[in-house]
Amino acid sequence: MKDTNNRKITVAEAAEITGRSTRWIKKLKAEGYIAEYTVPALGAGIAAYYEDKLKEAQKSEVANKASLARTREIELRTAERARKLVPIDDSLMIMSHIQNMVRAEFAGFPAQITHDPDLQRRMQTALDDIFERASRKAKDLGEALRSGRFDMEAS
Repeated sequence: MKDTNNRKITVAEAAEITGRSTRWIKKLKAEGYIAEYTVPALGAGIAAYYEDKLKEAQKSEVANKASLARTREIELRTAERARKLVPIDDSLMIMSHIQNMVRAEFAGFPAQITHDPDLQRRMQTALDDIFERASRKAKDLGEALRSGRFDMEAS
């Protein structure tokens, strides 16, 4: 049986085998992917061509990801300089300051409303409960902000 795999083929045959144009086949030959016009060389050349294309695409993807990361970093710095972005610690400190200010404003509130000691105690207990819940919620929100899982909708 005659070995037909290593026989020379024409550019037109190579194009027909691959389903591509003769121009594309000649381009691969000119770029060094096809060493000679044989079926094995044609297959190896096309495989090498697509492997190189895949590597180029992967390099491009890595470069694109790096570019996106740099862009995001620049956007964050710009937002911070424009005071559209506030550090978490500053936000939490402001939230704590407001909470303490409100608590201080309510100090003595029951005595301002009534002289009845029993009613004053019940009002103070109710206020203490409110402030305790608010404090727990503020702590939970602070932890959520720090961990990056804060959801404005769920709060």
